[in-house]
Amino acid sequence: MTAAQATQDENVCVAAAAAATAERAWTYISCMVAKGHSVGVAFHVRGVPTYLGVTQTRAHDPLVIAAELEECRRLGYAAGRAEGGTREVIVDRMETTFRACLDPRGYVVQRQPEAATTAQPRR
Repeated sequence: MTAAQATQDENVCVAAAAAATAERAWTYISCMVAKGHSVGVAFHVRGVPTYLGVTQTRAHDPLVIAAELEECRRLGYAAGRAEGGTREVIVDRMETTFRACLDPRGYVVQRQPEAATTAQPRR
């Protein structure tokens, strides 16, 4: 994917999010994932974010992506709260649950090494 295509995709998704009546962040994220980008989904544990990059492995409609990511994120948070322990133990449980929820639905999840708030082209 070229830098020009990535910029064009981002502009389209920013416009879609701006026009959304609710959940603008999910609109942006799902639009970018639908266009083939890996996007960081944030999990905040004890005031520190961890980003899990989500990339589709097969085509999805953006509305489906938004619903699936939101559902799996809720499950991840619930599993982390139930786990307890250190921050790393909680994050590991959240990540495992989030991944297990999304993998069979046609996504790849990878922990991002640093805080990433923008989409990055899939390589």
